[in-house]
Amino acid sequence: MKVLIAGASGALGTPLTRALIAGGHEVLGLARAPESMDHLSHLGAHPIRANVMDRDDLLGAVKGVQADAVIHALTALKKTPLRHQDMYATNALRDGGTTNLLAAAREVGARRFVAESMTLGYGYGDWGEKVITEDCPFAPAGRSSQLERHVAGFRSLERQIWEATQAGWIEGISLRYGYFLMGAARSPPGFIWKMRQPPRSQPSNGARQEKRITSSMTNRCAIKTSSRSCASRLTSRSPSHSQAG
Repeated sequence: MKVLIAGASGALGTPLTRALIAGGHEVLGLARAPESMDHLSHLGAHPIRANVMDRDDLLGAVKGVQADAVIHALTALKKTPLRHQDMYATNALRDGGTTNLLAAAREVGARRFVAESMTLGYGYGDWGEKVITEDCPFAPAGRSSQLERHVAGFRSLERQIWEATQAGWIEGISLRYGYFLMGAARSPPGFIWKMRQPPRSQPSNGARQEKRITSSMTNRCAIKTSSRSCASRLTSRSPSHSQAG
């Protein structure tokens, strides 16, 4: 299988690229910086230089390219976000970046689109003893204009994937991650809790957690028509976003 990855040289994209290649798949990695291109080549992927936020540049870069699946694993987080403004570029990647990557998926003839979402899309706050499931409203209105800006990014990402799936030209899957630790990557509560305390549950082995996450994405990336999992529910229902959380 041939997979086009946006964010292939990142903290999540690097082990994901390794896992796919180890599984016998061909990886095409989108990158902007020369060092990212070199990194992808070193991993054994085929780098494609493109700016995902520039639709014309992206579509021009993938013109004539064929891929079975597209993975959106892009963020713009070089370090832990401690201020609202640190998330703005990532918010844009979840909104406009998703729009452009879906256009690229159509251009390369992909049949599956897998995107990195997150449990923070359920809203920022203390849920107490409440267990959050896929039946809970996703991306409710933020409790402030700043929080709404972040939640709106998740809302836009999942809404676009769902609409593309409903249109019938691709199968979209959104993976809502929790916090995780892997190699050099860290996903602490960030600017919401100001790192005052660690996540409640941390893996004792970072390599084991890395394998768990990359396995999830590689499995969802595989083209399977005989089964559906709960992670594929975007194919049958709209992500709820009109109710307050």
